[in-house]
Amino acid sequence: MAEKLNIAVYLCSKTDPLIIEFAVKLAAFVLLFFSPQKRKTAGDNFRAMNLRSGLPDVYRVFYNMAFNIVVFFRTLGKGMDEIQQNIIVTGAENLDKIPKDRGCVVVTCHLGLWDLAAKYLSLLGFDVAAVAEFKNVGSFHYEFLKKVRGSESVEILPLEDKSTSLRLAKFAKKTKGVIALVGDRDISGSGREAVFFGRSSTLPVGPAYMAARLDIPVLIGYLVRTKAWKYKAYISEPFYLPKCEFEKKVLTQKYFDWIKINMEKIIREHPDQWIMFRPPWKNEKKT
Repeated sequence: MAEKLNIAVYLCSKTDPLIIEFAVKLAAFVLLFFSPQKRKTAGDNFRAMNLRSGLPDVYRVFYNMAFNIVVFFRTLGKGMDEIQQNIIVTGAENLDKIPKDRGCVVVTCHLGLWDLAAKYLSLLGFDVAAVAEFKNVGSFHYEFLKKVRGSESVEILPLEDKSTSLRLAKFAKKTKGVIALVGDRDISGSGREAVFFGRSSTLPVGPAYMAARLDIPVLIGYLVRTKAWKYKAYISEPFYLPKCEFEKKVLTQKYFDWIKINMEKIIREHPDQWIMFRPPWKNEKKT
């Protein structure tokens, strides 16, 4: 498996971008044709947002997924320079609004190049801690994800490790310390019920709980492709409520609601880049 990954990294790094673009289009058609369940789920995600859900729309999801995989491998071989040279950043000044004596929680979704978002934050001068699933993916896959997502300034922690919460808390006390978490999928099964895109859903409460418990602000961010080799990063204004003014449960719920609303907002901005084949809906009925 490692040898195959090395071959993929080499090919994605050395192949002419125009050839890659053609290959991605072809691969997307193949994935669309041979993945009926994913095709159905992608269409259902569009319908949840009251958007068109025809084959051309669903194809864009598969196209973006295939292209993003190429970018992952390409950054392993060439680094992040290509992204840095072709990116527009919106809201970078919002990171300067974080109090100097504490860190923050940055929440993203399975949107665009989420696997590279933490690495990009580190390039802006932040120390980042992120979480990756270990139990259901196996040690090799986990180590690969660490390699893709991590760097000298990005520490990838296993979701199932009991010490992860304590290690994340250390980043909250750092100047320019960032806890980067994904908020649109309840992997642990301990999430909170919510209405997400009008449907009864279960979303992780971890990001809200960390912000409330550690008394740190929350921001929403993402990294997406706007064209074949053009990129956009977005960082919201920080949302902060003083811990001393609310009961813990009330404070956690306020953070949870803010995160949910803003996740819906950024997903609606880039619906064909929401690579979510395990949506959080509890059932098919709209609320």
